Amino acid sequence: MTRKRWVGILSLCAGLSLLVVMAAAPAAPKTPGKPAPAPAVSHKAANPAPSRGKAAAAPNKTGKRNGKHGADAAVPHPSKGPPPTWSIRPASGTRAAASDEEYTDADPPPWNARWGCAFTSGGASSLLAAIGITDESLKAVLVGDGVEGDPGTGCVPYALLTSEESGLLAIALVSHDSVGSGQRLHIYNRERARGPITGRTDVWPPAAKFHFMSLDPDDAMWNTGDAERLVAPDLTYSVVSLTRALVQPLEAAVVAASEVHVVTETDAEGAEPHLVSVELVDRASGRPLGQALWVDRPDLPGGFYAANGESYEPLFWVSPVNFTYVSRGIRATGPAAARAASVPSGAKKPKSRKRQLAQRIRHDALHIGIDYVAPVGTPVVAVAEGSVLFAGPFSGYGNLIIIQHSGGYTTHYGHLSAYAPNLTVGSHVERGQVLGKVGSTGLSTGPHLHFEIRHEGSYIDPLDLAQPYSLWSLRPADYGALARRILENTLARETRH
Repeated sequence: MTRKRWVGILSLCAGLSLLVVMAAAPAAPKTPGKPAPAPAVSHKAANPAPSRGKAAAAPNKTGKRNGKHGADAAVPHPSKGPPPTWSIRPASGTRAAASDEEYTDADPPPWNARWGCAFTSGGASSLLAAIGITDESLKAVLVGDGVEGDPGTGCVPYALLTSEESGLLAIALVSHDSVGSGQRLHIYNRERARGPITGRTDVWPPAAKFHFMSLDPDDAMWNTGDAERLVAPDLTYSVVSLTRALVQPLEAAVVAASEVHVVTETDAEGAEPHLVSVELVDRASGRPLGQALWVDRPDLPGGFYAANGESYEPLFWVSPVNFTYVSRGIRATGPAAARAASVPSGAKKPKSRKRQLAQRIRHDALHIGIDYVAPVGTPVVAVAEGSVLFAGPFSGYGNLIIIQHSGGYTTHYGHLSAYAPNLTVGSHVERGQVLGKVGSTGLSTGPHLHFEIRHEGSYIDPLDLAQPYSLWSLRPADYGALARRILENTLARETRH
């Protein structure tokens, strides 16, 4: 994704939090209670998912209710104590590695993605010829696994990912089970460039139940009409955000002739639905114009990716609030900060200048986040699913919330004026759920949100577009999961229930 397009998509995110309306935080008892119902929201709001427990009212570190703004800030019940030291302030102030060892072999997207039905009457050679790929190592694996076409139709549903540099990245196939009477899902991919092909099999069709929805693009972008009626409140934030990202690069006439397909899945009866895809298709031909597919990753946060491997995750991870502008980002530390704050020679009042210089170096050296300027009371939302690791006043951060995500990642939300009702340490939060409100508590010169992303305590600069963070970039080990999701999404469109 080009920088110009990425920045254009990010600019749309500035309006997403207008869709989130936060109910006022009521006074709460000092002990945890039973879960309370979700606050009422308007038809254009992304309802925050209800969390467990109740909040307790407490002053901030200065002893005032909310510094100079005077709003109550209900402090969540601190029953589990403070978080680890590294989650508050890293000892070294080091920057997290932009890519890990697993990511160094990754092929940068966009890739070539194809899916459909390959008709074959023979073995592996005939199947690969029908798909249009030549790979002797894959052929050997297919022969060993006994992959066959359907005896009646000869159809083998497939999803194929390739790149110009590495050739085959991953392929998912649904073949006839020569042992049983059903079908099996076969997934093959290379976990490193030009490495051996690894494979695994699974049941088909999947046990999860898919639900298909067709929406007008305007309804999907603004949560009105059928979108308000059909989309679960907890999924509204993601559906709105992804629809806007898909629509943004297209002309108005193309969008007007399209429709949005939303697919959700449930793993058990009565379970909450999970969003697995948002796709923009041409209404007349059914041709896909863009799609965002959910990919699960066991050791890292899952995310939404296009079929060609491009990531939609930066859209969410850098959009915790509807901001006016970014006043400050990641600043240089050590000697670089000293040079940036150098004092001109011959300046008067050297003692005062030195004091100002020392203050500026100290301030810049500790600034490892992004400052989003916004009015007091603007809702702040969780950028991804996780659990509350810390919530309360802390040093210069003022009222602070830390969310723990999988893979050792944490997000930090500072200077808040209030916390969301019922937010407690250990409670689960969903992407887009309201955490609190913008304020100016702690060491702050004006209302803004101080936002950080860290990995095991080391900071990440999410606005540095040149860095391929594995947090939101697919690794070779993830390619098979994307191919599988493409097949499952095709199945959901065909069944349409």
